[in-house]
Amino acid sequence: MTLGDLASAGKLLWCWCSACGRERDLEPASLPLPMTYPVPDVGTRMVCSACGSRKVRTAPELYPGGIVAQRARWGVSTATPPPKPLSASDHSPT
Repeated sequence: MTLGDLASAGKLLWCWCSACGRERDLEPASLPLPMTYPVPDVGTRMVCSACGSRKVRTAPELYPGGIVAQRARWGVSTATPPPKPLSASDHSPT
């Protein structure tokens, strides 16, 4: 499946950072990649905006209307992003 296939089907691209757990849906046409680009390979070109990791995975949208619509159906707030995980530099020496 390519970005063009997603766009033609009116589907979003689901992006998930395996380092911090942030997930987001994007319009395929909003990416600076050719529409012939394979969906599973898109993540190799991305960087997580929350933690800076390059461990991003991509797939066709998991839920109709995207993750925000699904969270609304579950009654989960989307206003506050999840906290960032602590790194070694966040701990002060004792």
